[in-house]
Amino acid sequence: VRFPRRYLLTAAAYRRLLPNLPQPLLAKNISYALMTADLLAWLAIRTDLSGQAFEMIVKEGICVLASICESLTRRQGVRGLGKKKVFSERTETLVQMGVISNEAKCALDRIWEIRKREHLSDLRDTDYNQYSRTDFNRARAAYIQLVNGLKNRYG
Repeated sequence: VRFPRRYLLTAAAYRRLLPNLPQPLLAKNISYALMTADLLAWLAIRTDLSGQAFEMIVKEGICVLASICESLTRRQGVRGLGKKKVFSERTETLVQMGVISNEAKCALDRIWEIRKREHLSDLRDTDYNQYSRTDFNRARAAYIQLVNGLKNRYG
């Protein structure tokens, strides 16, 4: 299978899509992670993968997006958005600040719960038959809601 050239944006193009971030290194690393998320989305949409292989591509895509969202919710010097707060506390703070809606908070918290399933030794059930294309699309929508809210707040 030949991967289409120019499907992925450049790292600089991905960075331009991000909200204003105080750390340039974080913006660079997020841009690389966004490339990975888009690659995984392409694999999920454009290939004939099915079954568990398909689900693991979807799970990994969700996990990458959740890690990006987790990084975006940290704002040093902003009460309630420091790294000592857990993800759900930071999303709650973002709701209180008017940055995201309650619906967006629920969606972000859901993809973070999936992200926590990366720790295989902590799973209490099987990872079989858990993830769908709809889950991937919801994760992408949650990421977009967060980015748009942060752009409105911070530029």
